[in-house]
Amino acid sequence: MTQHDLFAGIVLCGGKSSRMGRSKSELRFGAKTALQRIVCVLHELFPLVVVVGSPGMTCPQFSERTLFVHDAEPFQGPLSGLLTGLDAIPAGVTAGYLTGCDTPLLNPKLVQLICDELLAGMEISVADDGNRWQPLAAAYRCELRPRIRQMLNSGERSLQTLLRNSMTRPVERSRLLNIDPALESLRGMNNAAEYAELLSRFDMTHPTTKL
Repeated sequence: MTQHDLFAGIVLCGGKSSRMGRSKSELRFGAKTALQRIVCVLHELFPLVVVVGSPGMTCPQFSERTLFVHDAEPFQGPLSGLLTGLDAIPAGVTAGYLTGCDTPLLNPKLVQLICDELLAGMEISVADDGNRWQPLAAAYRCELRPRIRQMLNSGERSLQTLLRNSMTRPVERSRLLNIDPALESLRGMNNAAEYAELLSRFDMTHPTTKL
């Protein structure tokens, strides 16, 4: 068993995409959607990827190594989605790498670095872009589930609060830049302009996939 057999990928697709006006997971980047590209990247590293979707969402066809589940509590934010994803991970897997469905330029080497930094005694390892910790670029141990459940029951919905109240290891910006010089792995898209910018960046690095 390798180290990454102890990890799973978790992709959150449970938002309303209200600012985009359509599902971000279905936006096209070449021949694949954003969600399909992210799942493929995570499958380079992990035996299992859990896709957490909103009510009524249907998941594209993936391999048997992809598990699609609906949010236990719809539209309650990413902390609730993280718990749903961690609950879906089978016994023997100790942690999940969390990302959103809108990071199509995700670099597998950056994901690997963050997972490698989840050292003994730490509960979370998270990308630090120099301004803030990025909770949707982080690895979370499954043992956090009772704490997350308690937070949600008390009305707390913030992933940042979980980061602050856990044994969290930040992965510094300088180390992230060594792997991903433009930090494109951390670039999401909340509106049409951000989608256009990411699509332009994608087209520059994948010129043959536009056809």
